[in-house]
Amino acid sequence: MFPIFKEKSLKSLPFLSDLSKDVQNAIIGMVEDKELTGAENELVILHNHNSWDIPVKRLIFAGLGKKSDYTYETLRKTAGSVIRKARRHGCKKITISVNEHWLSTLNLKQAIQAYSEGSVMGAYRFQRYKTDRSEEHTSELQSP
Repeated sequence: MFPIFKEKSLKSLPFLSDLSKDVQNAIIGMVEDKELTGAENELVILHNHNSWDIPVKRLIFAGLGKKSDYTYETLRKTAGSVIRKARRHGCKKITISVNEHWLSTLNLKQAIQAYSEGSVMGAYRFQRYKTDRSEEHTSELQSP
């Protein structure tokens, strides 16, 4: 999962240099086509059809909105949205790209707490009265 801000130019995202040229080109294409803007609550999935040299099936980009409006609550809500979207797509493991880009205005400890709280809330399912719990499965959240 890559959190991104709504900025004038998304072509210089800090994590791009960590990805292969093919993945970079796919992301830049989404930015140019305005599929990926960084708007708050925006969730965009880029599918890997075994054509990239990365061991993941999907990349999820989560819009955080304007950097000036960014708060712990924004991060908390984004985390919950990402977990719900990942679950709908059958993801059992999520890795978060943690970098200064989206932590620059927040305290690291409080940001991790906010992201954890949002993830727990997003993963919650009320199943007390559900007779068929075959959909129950565990998920894993990690940061590189």
